[in-house]
Amino acid sequence: RVKRTMAASMAYGLYRLQLCSAITVGRSLRIWVVGAREETEGDLARHKLLIEVVRTLCSISGLEIWLIGPEMRGPWELEPCGSVLRAHCGTLHSMLEDRGAAACGGRPDVAVLFNSGIGTLVKELVESWLPSLSHLLQLDVPLILTCFSKSEVEGQRRLLQQCFKANVLIASHDNPFAAALPLSRHTQQSIGTTARAKMINTHLEVVRGSTLSKTLLASDALLQQARSLLSAMPLATTGQTLVSSQRAAQYKGDPRST
Repeated sequence: RVKRTMAASMAYGLYRLQLCSAITVGRSLRIWVVGAREETEGDLARHKLLIEVVRTLCSISGLEIWLIGPEMRGPWELEPCGSVLRAHCGTLHSMLEDRGAAACGGRPDVAVLFNSGIGTLVKELVESWLPSLSHLLQLDVPLILTCFSKSEVEGQRRLLQQCFKANVLIASHDNPFAAALPLSRHTQQSIGTTARAKMINTHLEVVRGSTLSKTLLASDALLQQARSLLSAMPLATTGQTLVSSQRAAQYKGDPRST
């Protein structure tokens, strides 16, 4: 279940959006997985636990999945079962500002953020996501988001709806394909029998576009307003806060500039 939670959650979101049945014959469904990591989505892709699982669950022949994130070791490409899976190393906003959506095959049909941590409201992490969130909302495509906990759901709601005025297509709810990561032996010994496994993809929601104009979404003034509002927000109470802080520096910097 742990190995398939990413693909199953993606397929579930596509099913709820009825996207698979809307794709015409001879056309591939283009999906951007934003904030992807080599050790997670990249590893699943190489072990045939991503695109193959989505194809099977959605009964769709053509898929084009892009794994985008500074923690990817791209570029690389796989072509399983007549579909295409490509990796891009770098932040989404850097890619779009440099080369536009054409750099990743064109405008996606849907974008996915797995356990991004934006709902923790950790300033160092969320601030690095703001430009990419702005671009995704400007594209006006369905954005599937999963998170670690119920407290992060509230954080996501504040950020997306209060800052960016995002339109909610599917309200956050328990994801039937959530999974628990097994605890390591060291963790079990250090914490004891009361240790609880870390859950991933526990909740899922979908937003699309914004009531704000694209011009306003792209403005520095809105991003500054979001940063100011973020500073005033309390942190979500979640065990992922420390992890999110550690990942913030990795997402914030674009590897191409190092």
